[in-house]
Amino acid sequence: MWWKEKTGKSVFRKMRYSIGIFLIVACMFGFNGCATEEKDKGNEKQSEHAEGNIRNQIISDSKKLAEGYRVLYEEAEKEEQLDALEFRQQVISYLGEAGYSAVDLENQIDMTHAEQVETFCRAAENKKTEEATILAVLDHGGFVRYDLTTKNGKIYARESALNWRDNQALVDYYHEFEVYDWKYTEKGYLFMEEYHPPGYDGATGDIGFRVKPLDPKCRELNRHCVLPIGYELNNMLITNWDPADYTNLELYDLYEQMYSMKYGEIFPYRGEEGAEYQIPEQSFEEVLQTYLSISPTQIRTQTIYEEQNRTYRYRPRGLYDCELPFAPYPEVVSYEELENGELKLFVEAVWIKEKTDCAIASELVVKLLDDGKVQYISNRVVGTEETEEESGENAAGSASLKTEPAPWYTPRLTDEEWESYYGGISDEWRD
Repeated sequence: MWWKEKTGKSVFRKMRYSIGIFLIVACMFGFNGCATEEKDKGNEKQSEHAEGNIRNQIISDSKKLAEGYRVLYEEAEKEEQLDALEFRQQVISYLGEAGYSAVDLENQIDMTHAEQVETFCRAAENKKTEEATILAVLDHGGFVRYDLTTKNGKIYARESALNWRDNQALVDYYHEFEVYDWKYTEKGYLFMEEYHPPGYDGATGDIGFRVKPLDPKCRELNRHCVLPIGYELNNMLITNWDPADYTNLELYDLYEQMYSMKYGEIFPYRGEEGAEYQIPEQSFEEVLQTYLSISPTQIRTQTIYEEQNRTYRYRPRGLYDCELPFAPYPEVVSYEELENGELKLFVEAVWIKEKTDCAIASELVVKLLDDGKVQYISNRVVGTEETEEESGENAAGSASLKTEPAPWYTPRLTDEEWESYYGGISDEWRD
């Protein structure tokens, strides 16, 4: 019928018109989508190109700096002094003269241009935009470089490492990350952490730098008296003791530490699982008595002494009483000269892993002997981070005491524990 034909053609024309409009619109969206995608890719390429330029600039700058102290490096290498403190000091001084904030990775030398890093930290605290570069010098002439940027309270880091290889300065590591957590302490430590997911078994993502300077005499006393003992695998600085009562001291741990201090050699008794040794009494006692005013009777009371053989039983630490890595290191923050010629050192534990510059504090009394050695007189724990937060006092003035073992310290196995783990092995070592 005519109306059906007319209506059908009209509907068909409308359908064609609608389809045409739909295709046009779809193409417009498609073209816009393609354009947006192309724009995003372009921006991404520009960002990658810009970041590549920054990376190349950092690498080039680091190589240029290293070439600037090549003479210092070659002289130290020739004299086998690459691990010497004096060499690191020379490199840091050179980098400071070049305008950089430089420090050694172990924080034993004052940072050059510390004001640049302090300004950066204040800007980060106030959510302002700022940049800073820190060069952490290694003991072989290289350095780890941290190019830091802060914006809106966040910190972003470009970490790179320069090493000498075959007499060539090479940047063999480059890594970018957003700082997961950070802290700038009143004492002047900058702590930063790169996030690692649970179960990560690589190197820790914690970094720490002493920004504010420390009294040179404190550093000298720390190097000579305290660092050789430290906090690793012994409890000398984390418990109370004096000549009248050495009960709290773990003498086996101190024998290991003091043997190397006395003879400048690696401790000779192998730390194998289940090993047991008999050490001649003269050797054992002489080492301890070099640094402690302790009698043979006191030593034998706190150890296993075989009177018949005149030896001390010694069992190295093993799998079941080893310590976790990344223990703190000691820092002498002040000292007092006593009337009897002794020195009272105020020692604080800097624990980078936990972002604290005073995990525990103690008063260590020492006496410097004419032969250059140190006699350790006593130690008194005067506070931990917890007690200081509660009382608001520091090591030099805190009256609160807390003598529980520090969390990083692992006591040696008791005889019962040792027998349960190694009882079947010990006979082989006795033979």
